[in-house]
Amino acid sequence: MKKLIFLSFLVTFSTFLLDAQKNVLHWENIPWGSTNNKIKQLSKYSLEMLDKPEKYSHGLYCTYIIKNYPFFNKTFSVHFIMDSLNQTLQWVKLELNDTSNEINPEKIKETYSSLTKLLINEYGNPHNLQNEKNSASSTWFFDSTIVSISYLQVYSFNSLSINYKKPTKGFDFRKTIWGYDQVQTKKAEIDKPIYEDSNLLCFYGTIANLKCKIVYIFIERKLVRAKYLIKEDHSNKNDFITDYLKLKDLLNKKYGNPVYTNDETWKNELFKDNVQDWGTAISIGHLYFYNSWETEKSNISILLDGENYNISLSIEYSSKKYENLDSEKEQNKLLDGL
Repeated sequence: MKKLIFLSFLVTFSTFLLDAQKNVLHWENIPWGSTNNKIKQLSKYSLEMLDKPEKYSHGLYCTYIIKNYPFFNKTFSVHFIMDSLNQTLQWVKLELNDTSNEINPEKIKETYSSLTKLLINEYGNPHNLQNEKNSASSTWFFDSTIVSISYLQVYSFNSLSINYKKPTKGFDFRKTIWGYDQVQTKKAEIDKPIYEDSNLLCFYGTIANLKCKIVYIFIERKLVRAKYLIKEDHSNKNDFITDYLKLKDLLNKKYGNPVYTNDETWKNELFKDNVQDWGTAISIGHLYFYNSWETEKSNISILLDGENYNISLSIEYSSKKYENLDSEKEQNKLLDGL
């Protein structure tokens, strides 16, 4: 038991060290907001102009690259990605130069692991980790820069990249930012909370003309998650599906296509051929709808499900930066029961 307590302390202390780390201002000595001419002046390596600019989402593009940038006995191509609106640097992407034919699947995992260790030595433990069968990523969030490393394997295609991005400005959920304390969060809402304790703040509100509860979730005095819990009453249970589709469409317009879609998922197909009974199917747990999106700093999901003839519709936002802290909190709950 003492060992478990020590491990819990160690994770918490590591999180404190992450928050205390110095800010990462830019990549190399090139500040965010630099023009292409400024980048050429400041770069220690010669830049090459692409025959045709690379286009990225949200109006971003790349005209200049460093072809062979040495890092950890490997060479990377460095892409300086600009905002087309003001022609300034927003993102630096380092791509491993080895071609897919030259990279063994296990070798790229080893390279990813080795490079990640180097970045951990530089920045501390990652704030966010993602590990799938054929991909993985580690991300560090700082005030001025988001640093990440990732690899992807799809059939014979392999890629590995290290990214330095200028965070987009703006709020993460409503008028709050991840990491806010309860005092800051209360100031972001007009009304008084209907419920509060050390981990929760709850308010009444509306979203897309639907009545809801707005829930803020705190861990170690930091805002890490938030939810909209829809509180509409419908005599026709199929109307909940209409509400879901309305909210999903708005989320698509704001965040783009979902990264994961699981609409119309049947656990029991008893009512599958009777569309008019789909609301009932949801209420007894036979059917659910789910979609999720990602931004630089947040995971976002919408869920329509039910049980015992009750239906729940919710939208959840969660911080990528504090995801490990959130997971540790859930783990401690399990440890408390041992």
